[in-house]
Amino acid sequence: MRNLSDKQPEFDFVLDAYKEPARKPRATGYHRQPYIREAATIIPKPETAQTSSDCSSEHVKLIEQTKFAILDLPRPFATPPGLVVEPFDEYNWETGERYESILEARKPSLATRGVLPSLKENRLLQALSMGEFTIQLALMFHPYVVDIREQYPYYTEEAYLRAQAAGKKMNRSDLLTFDLVLTYWHPNLRTQRYHVVSVKHARHILKKKDEDRIIKERTLCAGRDWTWEMLRSNAIPSRELANYAALWSMAKSEKVRHLYERSKRFADNLMTHSVRGTLEAVLERRAESMGVSMNTVVHLFVSAVSHGFVTLDHSKRVDTRLPIPLA
Repeated sequence: MRNLSDKQPEFDFVLDAYKEPARKPRATGYHRQPYIREAATIIPKPETAQTSSDCSSEHVKLIEQTKFAILDLPRPFATPPGLVVEPFDEYNWETGERYESILEARKPSLATRGVLPSLKENRLLQALSMGEFTIQLALMFHPYVVDIREQYPYYTEEAYLRAQAAGKKMNRSDLLTFDLVLTYWHPNLRTQRYHVVSVKHARHILKKKDEDRIIKERTLCAGRDWTWEMLRSNAIPSRELANYAALWSMAKSEKVRHLYERSKRFADNLMTHSVRGTLEAVLERRAESMGVSMNTVVHLFVSAVSHGFVTLDHSKRVDTRLPIPLA
């Protein structure tokens, strides 16, 4: 056993006078903050403030030519009937269920990347970041969006022929990918248009290489008469995103595009009857009234929301134990 010295150590003012601050008690019912937050801890500067202050007139013209905000389209809005996406776009890339992402998530994990079954198409969406995951989820319930294609490729014909002649795959440096290419219904032009979305983390600060990439993507979009925008990973409020996740899970991998007409009739039935009580109770009454199963009426409800026949108030939670948060 070690012998302890009888001599006490001298008083050290710095160490012994220090008092640890009292810990702040947690309130009753405290829960850990969710992973997806409504606002970033560090608010990034807007895109215009992060670009060079001496933008050329060509750059300003490029921004105006390609500017568009998909989330700012007016609501409420119902997807027009009979919208059909052509099997190939004008650059011979597949659309809808036939489209395959040029890049895939190697190791699916919600912490970094993953795959997300589409709500309307019979295919998986590749999400290379959690930010892309959240934006894709929200766009599934956007009534203007007809098709979502992730990691859409762009390369020059020269680079393709060079790789083909060498019998090799193209160099990654010769291949540019857009995070998301959306086919959406333009309400003023009354036709389908293409829109590119670049997804960035909420706290990512744009650097020179990012600004160069933005200019390159905008230039390519301008050449195709497409529009472009950058969305942060926190562009969708956390409550709204949680509601989309709840609706998506209620669908249970059921594809809702073919439910367009039936979900429209369901929405008419829902709006002309009492919506008192919980969401589950209301859907049970509608199922009995329409003579369908509970599973069917749940799918019709999700389809009605995704097509814009039913508009929700996303300041309130979607929960089968709570009233329907109708807008």
